[in-house]
Amino acid sequence: MPSYTYGEPTRSNDGKNDYQFVGWDDNGDGVVDNTSPSRTITVDKTYDIKAIFKPALKTVSVKANNGTYGTVQVSQGSNKGSSIQAEYGSNVQLLASSKDAVKYLFSKWSNNATQASTTVTVKEDTTYEAIFITNTYTVNFYNGNSKVHTTTVIRGSSIDSSRSSVGSSTSIPPITGV
Repeated sequence: MPSYTYGEPTRSNDGKNDYQFVGWDDNGDGVVDNTSPSRTITVDKTYDIKAIFKPALKTVSVKANNGTYGTVQVSQGSNKGSSIQAEYGSNVQLLASSKDAVKYLFSKWSNNATQASTTVTVKEDTTYEAIFITNTYTVNFYNGNSKVHTTTVIRGSSIDSSRSSVGSSTSIPPITGV
């Protein structure tokens, strides 16, 4: 009986996806019967052999602008981590969490989403960055009605005005005549 050998098929990008070969459907029923990219068949009947493709997976990654301030994760079902593989058009969840909610705040994602937990649709290999900021307050010091000093401090920090300093490096001018 004659035999026929064929190599690995390819499918062109359709503008959204690259495709990867999954296997061969030998019976026309949509089920992959053989996963070998290249094979030889002995022709003993009529065959309808179809190459089966699926969209190539895209890489979705997350990072924090400052790992001291918070942690990040991307997830799709049980697939979780700082980087995962997902199909084009599927949804993944981005998660950001402050390491110290008193001192650090989640501000936004690099795609301008403002929720710490947000869903995005996979369209390409992408890295999303979580932007964390320090939770700060402005402290103004007055001598009577005259402002003599302004400083910004992280929430939860303390200021000792009796020592005329904030932290270890900012001096507060002496307040006299109060």
